[in-house]
Amino acid sequence: MRRSGWILTLAVLTGCASLRDTFTSHSETAARVGSRELKSATVAEIITRLGGPNASPEAASAITGIWVDYQLFANHVAEGKAQNDSALMDRLIWSQVATYKISAWHDSLVAHRAELTAQGIDSAYSGDEIRMFQHILVRPKGATAADTASAKAEIQRVAQQAKTGDFAMLAKQHSADPANKDDGGYLPPSPRGAFVPEFESVAWGLKPGDVSDVVQSPFGWHVIRRPPLAEARSRFETAVRQRAVQHQDSVYIAGLLESSNIQIKSGAPDAIRSATKDLAGAARSGKVLATYKGGSLTVRDMSHWLASYPAQTMNQIQEAADSVVNNLVKFLVQNQLLLEKADSAGVTIGKEMRANLVTQMDNQINDLKTASGLDTPTLSDTAKTAPAERQRIAGERMDDYFKRLTSNQAQFRPVPPSLSAELRAGGDYRIYDAGIAKAIELVSAAQKNDTSAKAPPQAPGLQPAPGGPPTPGGQKP
Repeated sequence: MRRSGWILTLAVLTGCASLRDTFTSHSETAARVGSRELKSATVAEIITRLGGPNASPEAASAITGIWVDYQLFANHVAEGKAQNDSALMDRLIWSQVATYKISAWHDSLVAHRAELTAQGIDSAYSGDEIRMFQHILVRPKGATAADTASAKAEIQRVAQQAKTGDFAMLAKQHSADPANKDDGGYLPPSPRGAFVPEFESVAWGLKPGDVSDVVQSPFGWHVIRRPPLAEARSRFETAVRQRAVQHQDSVYIAGLLESSNIQIKSGAPDAIRSATKDLAGAARSGKVLATYKGGSLTVRDMSHWLASYPAQTMNQIQEAADSVVNNLVKFLVQNQLLLEKADSAGVTIGKEMRANLVTQMDNQINDLKTASGLDTPTLSDTAKTAPAERQRIAGERMDDYFKRLTSNQAQFRPVPPSLSAELRAGGDYRIYDAGIAKAIELVSAAQKNDTSAKAPPQAPGLQPAPGGPPTPGGQKP
């Protein structure tokens, strides 16, 4: 009895609106923020108008989520919350800071392991694993026989000049490959299989300094050169180091995960799907998603990372198969392990980097304030305008922006995901599953009615043939 009393008291203290939600059906309302409501019919009308006959009914959740974030943001501005609060900003940029620390520590570790000597670079250049080439490509400028003959004559002249001339200058003058003609015709250092067979079979037979005869491929006619190491050392060294880093990265991560003995709990996918719908609740949950040697990943840990994910990604997680969600858990455990190692190594973020991250977050918030008209002095000067009046003004301005946005009359400015999670954690709002389902039903019904209205009349007893109309020319090449 005593515990029941506590629960009832808590419900009362959270506000009459929240208590009313407990006993009221909301099949006609998609969401509520404070006393403001978004009707299911409004959501359906927006989706149908924006998407037309191909509108996705599932977009109801996305539209509703955007509206909730906007209304909570309007309340946030109206309440005069300090945007320059350092504690708040630390929470908003947490994932970016964590990612930077992980990258800084991980990159330095892997780069050290991937160090190459000059002798190693020389050996790699003369080896068979990766090669560097230059080429000049000539193609006919038109479809006539004369165009083809002109291109063949040009490539023959270029091939003769390339044997003893300045290959890079010839590439700039004659090559039709815009990706590299101004860079001496250099192609990225690549392993076997990176080029079409006609090109590769000749190129791989060249020795450093050799220039090929004319080579024809599906792209046109080529002259290929394998530059000497002395000319290409800087380019080649960069490419080899990148490959070495990638290899060491794969080796290190594989070893880290294996030695950590990660065990994902059977209920992890469902727990994560639930968390994406309620990050505020997730931030308070100690439920274990996975264990590893020396620690565990909880729903609370995961919520810090998910707070930086956009709404579209959160919706995709909700629809993803268990195997995909389990891979996400494994990835987040990997992040947590790397962050622990970075912290143990004393990796910190510099003042300049933090300032840049804060500026980026400020810019996103200010862009939304400007777009929605919440940058007015009436809202910024809390001493001159009563709280209730600020709430009214902010709500009306945000309603107007939302209407313009969903009528293609304004540019979309999202609430930053981490700020959305922060606002939802302490905001008075509800999203109603029954109301979302109703919006989806209305969109589907509108599509069905539209299809029926446009369907051509059929002769009695006849049915349309299955499939679409025949395609001219048959199958695509």
